[in-house]
Amino acid sequence: MRQLLLALALLGAALPVAATEQQKTYAVYMTISCEAYTQERWDPQGVRYKQIQAWISGYVTAYNGWQADTHDILGGSNVASVESWVENYCKAHPLNNLSNAMAELVNGLYSGRQRTAIDAGR
Repeated sequence: MRQLLLALALLGAALPVAATEQQKTYAVYMTISCEAYTQERWDPQGVRYKQIQAWISGYVTAYNGWQADTHDILGGSNVASVESWVENYCKAHPLNNLSNAMAELVNGLYSGRQRTAIDAGR
């Protein structure tokens, strides 16, 4: 009986963790609105736009580092095409932010990702 109660207690403790993982919430730092992104795209030599490019590159690099079975989420793509995709996303969703755009982008690119460094030569 004690073992059954212990098992039920452990199961109950694990349920909130499973629910949290399904919600996929996370803290976002230093992102900007899509509206601001589309405005900054008009000044590609501006300091603010360079900061945004660095943020995008950092997002992609972090994703590559943390996502299992992924060497490069961009696959055969490049950062310039990411910026173009983000611009189109932001024009369509001006009230969203850059984090939303990048999350949607990597979800869309996942199936075509480069899984290993060896895949780079193919």
